[in-house]
Amino acid sequence: MIRLVIILGVLLFAIVLGMTWGTEFIQNRGYVLITRNDWKIEMNILSFTLVVLALYFVTWFVFRIIGTLLAMGNWSLGYWQSKGEKKQENALTQGLQAYSMGQYDVAEKWLSSIEPSRFGGAHLLLLSNIAHKNSDSQKQSEILTKAEALATTRNSALVVKAKQAMNIADFATARESLKQLPDKEQRSPLVIETLAQSYALAGEWKQLQAYLPTWKKSLSKAQYLELEKRAELGRYAELASKEGINELIAFWESAGRKVKKSVIHQQAFVQQLLDQGMHEQAQSYLVAWQPKQPVAQLLPMFAKLKLKNPSAALAKLEEWLKQTPESLELLSVLAKVAFTANDYDLSEKVINKILQLNPKAPESLLLAQIKERQHNTDMALTLYKRQLEIN
Repeated sequence: MIRLVIILGVLLFAIVLGMTWGTEFIQNRGYVLITRNDWKIEMNILSFTLVVLALYFVTWFVFRIIGTLLAMGNWSLGYWQSKGEKKQENALTQGLQAYSMGQYDVAEKWLSSIEPSRFGGAHLLLLSNIAHKNSDSQKQSEILTKAEALATTRNSALVVKAKQAMNIADFATARESLKQLPDKEQRSPLVIETLAQSYALAGEWKQLQAYLPTWKKSLSKAQYLELEKRAELGRYAELASKEGINELIAFWESAGRKVKKSVIHQQAFVQQLLDQGMHEQAQSYLVAWQPKQPVAQLLPMFAKLKLKNPSAALAKLEEWLKQTPESLELLSVLAKVAFTANDYDLSEKVINKILQLNPKAPESLLLAQIKERQHNTDMALTLYKRQLEIN
């Protein structure tokens, strides 16, 4: 609307100007001279005006044609770029579908046709997994190198490279890859778990213990305790294998109060006694460390005792059951200790009480073993079948 008003205004101005000065302009056409060296152009004002207007329209027309040609070129370029994008997107879609269906050869064919920098390099990580599934470590390394060069997939590539090194027991390379990660990623539970595993598998327990305090804030309490337990188990196992079980016992007895009160240390020490076949000593420590109430981490270790006469353990378990007679955990441990000691009557009695409290309890399998040893095969088969139906 505004444009129309402007045009009408210009036309009106031109009409008024023509009516006012038109006659004068025709009668007195003026004179225009353009000269350059020996070259000369002569014309009146009307001719000059017409030439200027002609040049203006010719210039406008030429620029219009050039603009149209450029627009057509851009459209053509955009068309082919769009077509290329769709082709790449189709390759990714087909690759993902084939990967999800376990058709890894087909997935590899589609994903390999995608340019490395497309889609943030996410397809490179899938290709890396495919190479791993095909046990082609060299190809996986080449793919990970490409992924590492992209900012979007660098961190993931480093983690996968670390796991690849872990698979061939190259723990130093695994740690080197993980240490290239930014500080924030190095504090993630997955990276910490991988680092801890590298030290554990390498038997470098002192190094693992040294790093534990620096990881505490990044892990949940359960995760931290599990790593601490693993480190202590490894350290005690190393001590027992190098110095002998007697030296391990001497080390324990000379340890400070803080160490002896630590449940993690207690677990690690007793586990070594059990592994070395020193079940009597293990029983003595387990009973001594739990004078009034069972400790959640130590209670299951009673079930690992292999003693013909575990009187101290049985007495302690029965003492606790007087306080909580319907504790399924205590009943289960008591049944297992009695079974290992060949006290089938006591074990069966306890298992029957467990099944009264929980008919689907897995201890029915233990009862089936008792019946089998008592040559009551029919009852044993019935119990096995019932447990299979429950599962």
